[in-house]
Amino acid sequence: MPVERVTIEGQEYDWSDLSEEAQRLIESLRFVDRKIAEFEGEIQIFKLAKSNYLNNLKEVMDRE
Repeated sequence: MPVERVTIEGQEYDWSDLSEEAQRLIESLRFVDRKIAEFEGEIQIFKLAKSNYLNNLKEVMDRE
């Protein structure tokens, strides 16, 4: 089975060489990175919705 390697600030480490505490912290960082990516995706959806609402508002205001 291949050894998992992790890179932290440009330095590579073998997963199995890391302490349990370091492994837990890396897992926490991975979780946070996934959540940030998820939220960034949601932010893009909200920005698109906002843009559409503004465009619709402009159309309504031009008709009035």
